[in-house]
Amino acid sequence: MKQENNDDVKLKNLQKQAFYKGYKNDLDAALQMHVDNQDKQFALTHQKSFGNEEMTSTLLYNRSDQGNYFLNKVEVELKKENGVLLKTGFYMDKNSDYTLKQMYNLLSGRFVEKEKETKEKVEYRAWDQLDLTTRDKYNNYPVLSYGERYGFNLKESLDREPLLANKNAEDRKLLEDALRRGNVEKVVYEIDGNLSSKFVVANVKMREIERYDSMTEYHKAKAGLMVANAVKENSSSQGAVQTTGADQTKNDQNLSNKNVEKTNMTDEEGPGNLKTDQKKSKKRGARL
Repeated sequence: MKQENNDDVKLKNLQKQAFYKGYKNDLDAALQMHVDNQDKQFALTHQKSFGNEEMTSTLLYNRSDQGNYFLNKVEVELKKENGVLLKTGFYMDKNSDYTLKQMYNLLSGRFVEKEKETKEKVEYRAWDQLDLTTRDKYNNYPVLSYGERYGFNLKESLDREPLLANKNAEDRKLLEDALRRGNVEKVVYEIDGNLSSKFVVANVKMREIERYDSMTEYHKAKAGLMVANAVKENSSSQGAVQTTGADQTKNDQNLSNKNVEKTNMTDEEGPGNLKTDQKKSKKRGARL
């Protein structure tokens, strides 16, 4: 039996990572070419349609002097149905290692729940949303993080809705999982014995489940909100922590910590005085 060499193992790990991030096997051939060439840096481009919207991803890889490969960052562009183009980048660490669909949901203004950890390696869960009204110093949309202390409980919120899915444990779990990933889900309401289809989405900031009669109604409501948000370019979000790149200078970090204290007196983002970071360093990332 032929034993795999080290580069073969690294290639398979890279391909597996891309698959589970939502790119399936689309990048397999390109990854093999760059690993075979032992390229120090390379970028792969991928396109995916979500309905009438087009998502373009650029995955940025680095190879260390020891021969390890890192997926450092994914830059994404979302072309909305109305022609609006949204661009941002996600640095790949445990706290911001989103899938392709999750990045699409975030750029669509929705909330995605992530398992995260503090610098002390304490694990916790929080809901992330992009602040689409402003940019950080790296020209990315900042991530707003809502932890358990913010007060949104998905299970309790769904319990209050007269959903047919609440009568079936398997259906209920599937619905919860989909909403945690940031999806808009079609459900059936049962009110006074009458059944009606609705579309629901988690609005963590408002601590509620939003319901819409159709996806057309949903898109109209969110389009209006995007216009309103664009006017408030300098507005700040209350009750959430804004995250930035991890390679900022010490003065930048101290200033950021002061801003967190001012806007988040109840430590809603997680245990301790947590501040999550999107990693900027080329030495950090998903090592493979």
